[in-house]
Amino acid sequence: MMADMLRLADARLADAGFAGARCGHKSGGRGNSGRGRSLKAAVAAAVLAAGCAGAVLAPASPAFAQANLSDRNSRSVVTGAGSTVVFPVLSRWSYAFQEETHVPISYQPNGMVSARSQIDAGSVTFAITDVPWPAEQLASNGFVQWPLVFSAVVPVVSLPGVHTLALDAATLAEIYLGRITRWSDPALARLNPATTLPDLAITIVSHEREGGSSLVFNRYLAAASPDFARTAGITARSVVPAGAKTLTSTGDIGVALTVAATPGAIGYTDYADAVAVKATMPTLAGTAGPVQPTPASVRRTVDDLTVGFTGGLGFADLVIDPAKHDATANGGWPLVATSFVVMNAVPQNRDNAAAALRFFDWIYQHGAATANGLGYVPLPPTLVKAVEGLWTASVVADDKSLWPQK
Repeated sequence: MMADMLRLADARLADAGFAGARCGHKSGGRGNSGRGRSLKAAVAAAVLAAGCAGAVLAPASPAFAQANLSDRNSRSVVTGAGSTVVFPVLSRWSYAFQEETHVPISYQPNGMVSARSQIDAGSVTFAITDVPWPAEQLASNGFVQWPLVFSAVVPVVSLPGVHTLALDAATLAEIYLGRITRWSDPALARLNPATTLPDLAITIVSHEREGGSSLVFNRYLAAASPDFARTAGITARSVVPAGAKTLTSTGDIGVALTVAATPGAIGYTDYADAVAVKATMPTLAGTAGPVQPTPASVRRTVDDLTVGFTGGLGFADLVIDPAKHDATANGGWPLVATSFVVMNAVPQNRDNAAAALRFFDWIYQHGAATANGLGYVPLPPTLVKAVEGLWTASVVADDKSLWPQK
């Protein structure tokens, strides 16, 4: 299992077109630190794909040579940081764009908190967040924001001999409140009458950093459970009940790998990483029946969300709130993340900003097949038009719009 995990992480980087050295990883769960240390080597592989603070991933392609030209003023280097949810598809987009244009793209999937600090400091060209900035924050900081892609957040479990599992939001909330602690609990048995669930303790695998996956997951539980809403709330941090058996990992791929390596574990991650580790993804109860996490069910949710939407206020309303919208009524997956790009409205480096806009336009025009293949949902044409209108109106250098490019 350990060797498989290391190979997966190495393959993820090779597939993304990145080369770099392994970096350290802190792993360990409250109440289960010994088990956490025993998994450290396995999850260290995930750090390669999930990123770690201060790590810079260098493109391994013709763009790599260009990125090391002695005359640094003769080229544009697009740097970004943030979301781990979007990393599987963004890494492939970056590599394909570099191969075609020889414009280097360097992205650190280090989480939204680090990315916001970096965009504030001007050390990256763009940040990607799954937690949109409110319009007033964008205005006060001089940023523009727009949607990039939609993705599913999925619960994942590791249960020996169990390959299908049914859950609902209320029961998930009971697990994350610490009220259900074993897989043989009667509440879980009622949801799975045809399955013999093992009498294993539930290990909750949490995310080390704040992130969009946690926000989407906690919002879903809060909408179903007043107790969860009151005691845990809608937060971008992982919720771990006191006294629970837990492990902590870094990034979505780290959580997926840790769950896969831990019998009795449960966590949540992005759909692409869940597929990559062949994790068991439970169905979720919905008003029209059980819903499976599939590209088709995610697309139904996105279609409902985006119909008639034309932008405005940084697109911050372009998120699924289960308390206001029941995606399952139309067979849609209820946990959907919207990944947003944040850039300076008046960039310090005109060339890098222009190259970034070219990259994102390339994604909209040529990246759909890659996104679909990984289970993401690209923006519909109406939203792409609204985004490019935002660029024309709001991204300016030397009193001139950087888009459309001449």
